[in-house]
Order: sequence, then structure tokens, then C-alpha cells
Amino acid sequence: MKDHLYASCYLRLDMINDKIRDRLGETKFYENKTFMWRPLYDTRKRDNLKKDIMLCFLSDVKRNREGGISVAEYQNIGAKKNCHTTNESAVRYLLCGGHAQVDSLSHLFLVRTQMVAGPIVGYEDAEGRGWTHYGYFLHRISDVVSNVEDIAESIDFDEQAPIEENMDTLIEVASSVRRYAQNVRRDDPTAEIILHVDCTGGLRNASMILIALMRLVQYERIAIGKVIYSNYHTHRVEEVMPLYAFFDLVAGAEEFVRHGEVSVLRDYFRAREKSPALERLLAAMHGFAEELTLCHYGELRTAIVELRHRIEAFPDESSASISAEAVQSDNLMRQMLVRIREDYSTILTEKVDDIALIGWCIDRGFLQQSITFFTERVPELLVDSAFLCLKPEHQENFLACLEKDPMHRNAGFYLVNEYRGEKLPSEEFHKAQTAWRDARRKFLCAFRAETTADEIFAFADGAMRDTPQFRLGDAQRMCDVFTWLSQMLREEDNLALRDTPIGKAFLGRVRMPYINSRRPKKSKTGQETAEQSEVWDALMAQNNRGVVMKLGKFLGKNALETDLDQIFSDIAWMPVVRRMGEGGFTVRDNALAARILRRYFAVKDERNHTSHARVETGRPGIEELTALMRSALTDIRRACKGEDCGNA
Repeated sequence: MKDHLYASCYLRLDMINDKIRDRLGETKFYENKTFMWRPLYDTRKRDNLKKDIMLCFLSDVKRNREGGISVAEYQNIGAKKNCHTTNESAVRYLLCGGHAQVDSLSHLFLVRTQMVAGPIVGYEDAEGRGWTHYGYFLHRISDVVSNVEDIAESIDFDEQAPIEENMDTLIEVASSVRRYAQNVRRDDPTAEIILHVDCTGGLRNASMILIALMRLVQYERIAIGKVIYSNYHTHRVEEVMPLYAFFDLVAGAEEFVRHGEVSVLRDYFRAREKSPALERLLAAMHGFAEELTLCHYGELRTAIVELRHRIEAFPDESSASISAEAVQSDNLMRQMLVRIREDYSTILTEKVDDIALIGWCIDRGFLQQSITFFTERVPELLVDSAFLCLKPEHQENFLACLEKDPMHRNAGFYLVNEYRGEKLPSEEFHKAQTAWRDARRKFLCAFRAETTADEIFAFADGAMRDTPQFRLGDAQRMCDVFTWLSQMLREEDNLALRDTPIGKAFLGRVRMPYINSRRPKKSKTGQETAEQSEVWDALMAQNNRGVVMKLGKFLGKNALETDLDQIFSDIAWMPVVRRMGEGGFTVRDNALAARILRRYFAVKDERNHTSHARVETGRPGIEELTALMRSALTDIRRACKGEDCGNA
């Protein structure tokens, strides 16, 4: 038995020096009452890494018919069984019950209403002293919490205010707990802080408030210890943590439904007895969650089949020869399975449907998973459904190329993305390239400070209007450069413009073509000569307008077309046109194939961007990407003609 069960009060070891000497034999006041401090011998070990704190929503003190304090007896709270206040029993249970694991409390957070803060109307003790409800509670627990006045922190609660306004009190309590935790961890960052909660007292909505508080403080890395309720009818104090933990069960099921994550569910059932059937179901859920996170497609298909089997089998599996707690765990999971089965119905089919799987991932915000599966699976869907077919004359060459593929990609992916069985008409490309270069040269010659951003973008948008099979290699860069040149012309003396990312990149690309156009002596070593440097330095010595005017003249009249391609942008085949022209395959519907492949390559480009963590801006957002994939999936389903595309 712990020493403090036999002492009239307990003094913490960290108070034994001057504080004990000051208090021995002296009078200590609690509001309007007195009691005598007594020395205490304590042999317990102190663990400075662990701080037990407690939160109580205090009730008012009840009076009996004779005008005295109503007394309730509890059987499992230690030697002193008679309690005069509602919350007293919880404190004694925590510190003095035979099961007790808490040696002492480091802090008490006491929420009190206006009534609790006020006097016990009409009551005086044997010595004629009046009490407040709050003070009387402190008095009653002072034998087991000797330093109660030092560690008690009261937080006022207006019982007359609407519940919406009492949210402020909830926040205040959470803030108080957070401040305490921060102070403790300032001295010891590794300290373990455990919050115990008495949910017996307070107003009718106190339990809801306390649940919200417990959820809130858990975000501060504060563990929830014992959740206690004093049952007046059974005369016993009960631990109701399983009821609080039930919220974790519901949250865990929702987490699995929404996010395919099973950690909260597993944590909930880890502390409970489970049937073999529930063990297998949880293992299947974990396997699915893990493979989904890792985007292991092959393993994920197996995990989906296993999950489907376990979900279907679980409701009918016998609960014989297992404990009552295991039966209860099974029944709880059966309640959760109804929602899980509904939300997973599209993918828990007899045969795994890739299109449905991608759509399911999109619906739940699994953006990276949906992009990955879309990129990897769509080509094979198109090939397996015979919507896209390799021409017979390419069969042998295709297999030879596939065999040499260093990345060992599947046949569908390689055909859609890599194989080049035929050549595109070069004369068509050269004709379009010549037209583009002529238009670019004219725009350069006509470019002025007054050229607006709308005119620049109109030029870029209209450049390939007559040749839709081609696109500009980097239209955005070209527009950015022209916009920068316009700004340089308007802000002649703003030299900082040259150091902007766009300015530095442009000047870096145009430097050597400009120098070479002035015909300086070439270095035999290949290194830049002093004369070459002087040419560029002379240009940079001018104001912004002078720089742009000279460069503009050079670019509009003297620059090589190949240099202009590098400085601004060249044209390229549209990815879809290139693929359909070079791929050596046929499609059932050219227009439908073009739509699918255009969206496919846009998604693939985003996948490559994210996989390589490129430093780029202007990438498509989540809504744009999801809309792109959704519309593509509709077309892909149509392309597969309603067949079980991608089915195992």
C-alpha cells in the first residue's frame, strides 16, 4: 500500500526542504477554513519524466434534509470511503484505489460554474465557518493531494451562456493544458504528460464538452489516462475509457472509408481480445492500405481480392469458443462493415476493375495513386481491349524492341509510349516550321514597348492555329520573355530587371549568338576571349532600352533561326499526333483515341514532374487533374465498349 493512504496529508519530495520546514506545525488556509500540516515520510521513487494531471468538471455540494452535507459511500476508492462532493470520489479512486497506478498529481484543472464558485448557501461547519463549493472540494481532497492549493487551476464556466459561447471555455481549458505541457517540456522535452478525466460532475452537457477537450489536447501529444465516472447507484467508481475509445473505433472506420488508412482501427483493437476472424480481417485491411500507399499494383490486386473475401466471410463466421470481449469486438466491427462495404463496393468486385479502381482513388483524393495507376494501367487497358492494335507488319520488330527495353515495361505501356515503327512526314514538319519561323521573325521586328500582354498571348495562341498537329515547344517561356522585354523598354533605368529569373535566363541564352554576330576573334582554346567579353560588357553598359533595342535588331534581322529556336521556342509534333503517327498501331476510333491519348499524356507529364521533383511553376492544380482523369475514364470505358477492361 502506498504511504499516502495512511497519512493525513502528502508532501511532494520536491517540497521537503524549506517548504516543509515552513509548514510543519503551522496553519494553512483554504479560503475560509484551516487545517494542520503534518510531516510525512515518503519512500516512493519519483519519475520526473512522467506527469499525471487531472481535469474535473465540478458539481455543487449537495445538502441533506437536516441541512448538513450529503454523503455518498464508494467501495473502491481506498480507506476513506465517504465522499461529500461528487468529484471527490474520482480523485480518491485515481490515487487510492487498490488498482491505482497514479502516485500523485502534478496539476489539477478544475472547471467551475458560477454556482460552484459561490458559497454553499445556508451551510456552516461545526466551527461555524462558511464554505464555497469550490473551497469545500479542495478541503475534502487535501488529505490525498496535500499541495492541492498549489496545483489547482480553476477555470470559470458560465452555465447561463449558450453552448456556442461556451466554446470559448473549451478553448481556454485546452489552452491551459497546453501551457502547462509547454512549461514542463521546456525543462524536459521528453516528459510524458498523462491527462486523467473525471466525467461525473458538471452540467448535462459536461460530458460532451469533456470529450471534445480530450480530443483537442491529444493534438498536444498529451496522453489520455483514466476516464472516470462515479456511479452513485452501485457505489463504485468506474473507468469508462472503453466508451471514450469507442470514438476511436468510429474515427478509425471513417478513416478507412475515406482514406484507406487502417492504423486507428488497428490501434483500437490492439488493446482488445479478438477472434481469429477479426484478426484476419484487420490483416487484410492493413495489407490493402499498405499496398495502396506504396502503389504496388500487383500486390494491390491481390490485397483487394483478399479484402473482399474477408469482408464477405466475416459476418457469417462463428464466434464460438471465444471470450465475451472478443464477441463484443466482432459485433462492433460488424457495425462498421456496413459502411465499409458500401464505400468499397465499386472495387470489391469478383474481378478487379482497373477503371473502377482509378475512379475510386480519384473520389477519395488519392491523387498520387490515381495518377500512377492511370499512367501505368491505361495503355494496357487500351491494348487488352483491342481498341488499340499493333499492325501485323510490326509484330517481329516490336517484340525485338520490347525484349531490349532496359526498363522492362509491359507490352501495352511500351507500345503506347515508346515504340516507333513508322516515320512522320518530314516535309510536313519543315513546312510548318518555316511558317512559324517567318511569323516569329515578323513579330520580333514589329515588337515595341507598347506591345501589350494580350497581343503577346494572342500571337502565341494563334501561332499553330492553322497546323493543329503541331505545338510550340515552350509557349509560356516565350510569352514570359516578350513580357520581360516590354517591361525593359518601359523601365529604362530599372537595372534590377536584368537579375530576375526570366531576365537572367534570356540574357544567358542570347549572349553567345549576339557575341558571335559581331565577329570577334575566336579563341583557339575554345575559351571566351577578352574581346568577346568586351562586346557583351559594352552592351550591358547601356540602359535597359538600349539593350533591348540592340538585341531586338539582332534577333529580328541577323540571328540564326536555330538560335531563335533556343532563345524563344521551336515547334514540335503534338504528342498524340506523334504517337499515332509513329506508333505502328491502329485504333477503332481515331477521334476517341486522340481524346484519350491527349489526356493520357497530360496526366503522364504531371506524374513525371512530381516523380522528379522539378522546380517548375504553373503546373495544373488538383481540380484540373482530377477533372482531366474523370473525363478520360469515361472515354476509356467507352473505348473498351463496356467490356470488363482490366479485369483479372
